[in-house]
Amino acid sequence: MKRARDEMGAETEGEWQANQPTGTAAFSGAGQSLDGSSVVQGAAAPPRPQEHTITFWSNGFSVNNGPLRDAADPANAAFLADINRGQLPSELAGEDGQAESDVHLVDKSGEPFKPPPVTLKPFGGAGRTMRGEASGAGAAPPPAAAELVVDESQPTTTLQVRLANGSRKLVKANHTHTVLQLQGHVAALTPGVAFELRGGFPPKPLTPLLDKTLKDAGLLSESIVQSVH
Repeated sequence: MKRARDEMGAETEGEWQANQPTGTAAFSGAGQSLDGSSVVQGAAAPPRPQEHTITFWSNGFSVNNGPLRDAADPANAAFLADINRGQLPSELAGEDGQAESDVHLVDKSGEPFKPPPVTLKPFGGAGRTMRGEASGAGAAPPPAAAELVVDESQPTTTLQVRLANGSRKLVKANHTHTVLQLQGHVAALTPGVAFELRGGFPPKPLTPLLDKTLKDAGLLSESIVQSVH
């Protein structure tokens, strides 16, 4: 991680902010291509690359506004290796792997990780009128919690589950356990939290696959991410 920070041009927070563009400009006009053919007037400017910020802290690193990640965790080895080579980490590429991205490296290695401020959402709960009638749509309730029961005589798999608080859990399950049962196990690890699971690469919501087995859903030995609503 030190090499990624020192050799790849990590900036301090002040330097990074000073280098941000103050506006955008798009070319609009007529011209000629190199072979002399006319260029259509008012052609749209190409889309701007996606921007990502990787911040190095004294106790790890974070990507965009995500949780703290441990540089010593083998799960992050490929990500840091790509940074060291000056390449875009595969998890930051688009679904087709071809998306253009600008990656900003910010050096805060002199201070510990600080979670981004929580953005308060408008109230979405249910209420009652003066006559006692229910009104308003309630937020989605937390999934039902139930720990997995593993049958050691049947094929098993181990899943790495990254919880919303940044911690990781290794979950052993049978191939025939369903995604819904896995969701219940994660709910038991984080009681009272409303969430959805994402899996695969790039991570996609697993809600449409709740009735499928882990094997049929293609999730054997995969990494699963808990995404809080």
